[in-house]
This record gives sequence, structure tokens and C-alpha cells, in this order.
Amino acid sequence: MLTVFEFPWRWLSYATLFGVLCTAATVDSEEIRHLFGAVPVPLLLSAVLIFNTGQIYSDQLYTSDVTVYQNVYYLDFAYSPEFVPNGTELSGLYYTNLLYEEEQLSAGDYHYEKNHWQFHADNTSSQTAAVDIPVLCYNNYVAYDADSGENLEISSGENNRIRVHIPAGYTGTVVVKYQLPSLWKLAIAVSVATDLALAGYAVYFRKRKSAPKPESSGE
Repeated sequence: MLTVFEFPWRWLSYATLFGVLCTAATVDSEEIRHLFGAVPVPLLLSAVLIFNTGQIYSDQLYTSDVTVYQNVYYLDFAYSPEFVPNGTELSGLYYTNLLYEEEQLSAGDYHYEKNHWQFHADNTSSQTAAVDIPVLCYNNYVAYDADSGENLEISSGENNRIRVHIPAGYTGTVVVKYQLPSLWKLAIAVSVATDLALAGYAVYFRKRKSAPKPESSGE
């Protein structure tokens, strides 16, 4: 629930939540009746789910307004199958080569490996040079030297792609990867802890329910 606001498809977490509640309400109908009386909880939750999801898709998929999120402009799904920064030429997204000034530096061996992109760069000039990689520049991307781990500055470059600023005299391998925000990591930890707690409770409840009850002694 802490991570649903980064991209619109994360709103489906709400649909998942209501789907689980509907399923639980249907399976354990006796308990639901005990808690809510005659209120048709599964039907009510299903209606909320349908309305909520429909409203989300109506707003996010079929409008053509520019959406602002944390002072960054994004186009909606009416223009592309995913959010892209405002002003991005969609035809340019298919260009997969590195962009840089050959008079300032040389760059190559660009490839994706596991969960990061990397390339080799040689800046023989006396000034900072720039390399644009074919990845859209969203928040939380970081760039650093593969050997020393020293961070390199990144910004939005040509067609809103990630621009890595290469210091003067730099020679080495540059790594670019997405860094999970701390709030996302916290949400993952909370989810894992919740799953473990629910699994432990289920095992405990099953054992307790299956344990033989002591017989009462009658006179």
C-alpha cells in the first residue's frame, strides 16, 4: 500500500486488496454474518471494486491531459503504452545506441547485465563530457564507476533519456541502475513480515482447532 503511487498500474493494488476481501468474505460467510449482520459484504465490496477500477481506467487510459507528479510532467496512456516524460518523441524511443560527442570522449560496449546497464567510457578531454543511454530518465536512477563505486552525475538528456556526465580524464566502466526508494524497501519488509505472521497464525489456528478437547467429567 505504501508503493502504489509511482505508476498508474500500481493502483491495481487496490483491486487486489478488494479481491482478497471479497474472496475471504465469500469463503467465511458465517464469520462475516456474525460481524456485519445482514449486510451483503461480498456484493458491496465487488461493487466498490468495479467502480474503483473503472474510475481509474477511465481517468488514466482514455484522457489526453498532461499529468503532474512531484513537479515532473508525464503523458498519460492516450499517447503511449506507458507513462513517458512530457516532450518525449515516441519514435525516438526505438533508437538504442549511445549518444555522445566523439571529439570529447569515446564510449562503447553498452549492454544490459542482470539488473543494470553498463558501458565503457574514455574522456581524454579537459572538460566533463556527456553520454546519453537509451533509457528514459525517471527518478531514482543512479550511475557510478564499476570499480571504485564513485557516483557519477546523471540528468535528463536527448529525448529525455538518461545522460551520464563523465568527468575529465575518466577511464572506466560506468554502471547505471535503478535504486529502490527506502519507502519501497520498507513496504517490501512490511509485506514479508505480514505474510510470515499470517502463515504462522494459520498453522497455530489449525493445530489449535485440531487438538482434542478435554472431556468434561459428569457426576
